[in-house]
Amino acid sequence: MDKHYFFSRIVANNRVCDKLFTMQLKAPEIARSSNPGQFINIYFQNSAKIFPRPFSISQIEEDIIYIRYKVIGSQTSKMSEWKKNDKVRILGPLGNKFNINSEIRSHILVGGGIGSAPLFYLRDALLEKDLDVQFFIGAANRDEHYVLEDKSCILKLATDDGSIGWHGTVTELLQEEWPKIEQPAVIYSCGPEPMLEALKKFAQKNNTEVQVSMEKIMACGNGLCQGCAVRTEDHIEQDYVLVCKDGPIFKAKDIIIDD
Repeated sequence: MDKHYFFSRIVANNRVCDKLFTMQLKAPEIARSSNPGQFINIYFQNSAKIFPRPFSISQIEEDIIYIRYKVIGSQTSKMSEWKKNDKVRILGPLGNKFNINSEIRSHILVGGGIGSAPLFYLRDALLEKDLDVQFFIGAANRDEHYVLEDKSCILKLATDDGSIGWHGTVTELLQEEWPKIEQPAVIYSCGPEPMLEALKKFAQKNNTEVQVSMEKIMACGNGLCQGCAVRTEDHIEQDYVLVCKDGPIFKAKDIIIDD
């Protein structure tokens, strides 16, 4: 798939709540050629020593791509100040995609915090195929959730402090709800590594496939710098895979997550 490297125009850059933002970028080439699970690199002007930052493509609407992000450092703080019609240098789409098996009815999305970002795009793709979707999202508290309701699919929220939804982790919520989910099912997830590792063990116990979107620091996004390597399990031919080039989507059983 072709990668496009150009300046994109910001359509909107809105605060959702607290430190969470949603940015809309006019990028018709990427919008037409991307798939759920892929990401873009965003470059920062006047920052020659700063590597680009990867951001999952969170949704697509016509020629607009959506990026959901959280202000956690100097670069995302700069991003939060960008205005409508500002131009941003981007590269994409990068990486591989979630594998959708339409013969399976139950498709379970599990997001942790900002890790829920790529799952919105996947949700839309699954619903377009008329598949059953349940979306589980966990966060520290109510203000860390991008959405509090979703009329398009079954949405279940968890918070560490119990301020909304299930009081506990999202994996605990999934375990509680699992007996009610029609089988066979497949799980797709993105979030902190401890959460992904817990899902990997859950999937092994329940004989269920889980696809994970890995989050790593990526300096290039093309596999050149080798900075985002992840060790594989013994049954994989190579010892390491690169999140930016071979991923970011992997079957959980194929990689060592919490390394």
